[in-house]
Amino acid sequence: MNERIKELRKTLSLTMEELGEKLGVTRSAISNIESGKRGITEQMVLAICREFEVNENWLRNGAGEMFQPIPKNGLEMLAKEHNLNQFEYLVIEEYLNLPDENRKAVLDFVMELFAKFSETRVALEHPAVIKADPNYPETMFKEAPASKEMQELSDEEKVELYRQELKREREAREKSGA
Repeated sequence: MNERIKELRKTLSLTMEELGEKLGVTRSAISNIESGKRGITEQMVLAICREFEVNENWLRNGAGEMFQPIPKNGLEMLAKEHNLNQFEYLVIEEYLNLPDENRKAVLDFVMELFAKFSETRVALEHPAVIKADPNYPETMFKEAPASKEMQELSDEEKVELYRQELKREREAREKSGA
């Protein structure tokens, strides 16, 4: 691993002193690591990977590319920045691919979940809410047609019925003081 530290430093066109500054160690510490006189700590490995976007597998084992792949789009950058796992990434990706009306249904549902499971609630003035529907507070809970059988309802109508059920539960809790 010591020789890869030196290779990385040269690839980045950094002096030992500059690399040490970025990692919070002295020039002599970098010199000792590169020459093999001193081992590299786990903390140092992680700092190098984080600071320079180095592929940890390459640094530890010499396998793969030196640097992490460059994100292809904004979602990949967000996933990296927020350390999203694969499931979280896929949920966000699928949400972004939904038609506008389905996105609104998802947002409505999520807001109801926030209201149900936490003391905080997404502000109705939030730009995403206003953009989705300027009349959001008034249109949030439209009545679904009561005459249709459940199996005849569209997915959107079923979501709306569920929203109404959540609203009734919330109102009942508020009235009971729970």
